[in-house]
Amino acid sequence: MPWRSTPSGCRCMSSVKGLASFFTPCARYVSAQACGSVNLVRLEADGTLLGDMVDGAGFLRGLELRGFVLRGAAVWLVGVGGAGAAIAAALCAAGVERLFLTDSSPERATLVAERLGRFYPRTPVDVVTVAPCPVDFAINATPCGLNPSDPLPFDTTRLAPATVVCDIIMKPKETALLAAARQRGIAIHHGHHTLDAQIPMYLNFVGIPVPDERAVIALASAA
Repeated sequence: MPWRSTPSGCRCMSSVKGLASFFTPCARYVSAQACGSVNLVRLEADGTLLGDMVDGAGFLRGLELRGFVLRGAAVWLVGVGGAGAAIAAALCAAGVERLFLTDSSPERATLVAERLGRFYPRTPVDVVTVAPCPVDFAINATPCGLNPSDPLPFDTTRLAPATVVCDIIMKPKETALLAAARQRGIAIHHGHHTLDAQIPMYLNFVGIPVPDERAVIALASAA
């Protein structure tokens, strides 16, 4: 959990699940309220805490910088834990036409869908247990793929050829899921794009101006 001290107070960036939930009461941005957690916290000059969640915004920005359009798209999101819930909220905010949620815990998926319904009532959100078809984007937001022995989070053979398969796992860069999609000629989106796109957001949050977003992202990607 890195901290940065600035003249206006302290800033915190966290990817720790429990800590992110602990800071949820300080979430004043809809993006954080809609997903129920934060990954950025700062202490304001008046002594209050301000929290935000940019996992979802980073995921979307990473796609946008590669030319993909989410507005009006049908999206299947597998995994609605901390990062997954943030991505789900960001997708609704971006104006997707329909969002399908799948999780190892159907109860958790239902709770996320209900919360999204309160914040984004115009976006249809359905909990599904099998691959919906057709969809424009299929996203893995589960840990499946971190280890070589992990099962695939979903079967790419059930997807239409025009689907874009996305993974939020950064290492390995080419997960088994992405390799399977690539083998079928399906477009893929690597996990590192999500973190790379968040770096300028982190900097802005802690009060460091970012005059050239793409240059910062290029440096982050090359690191």
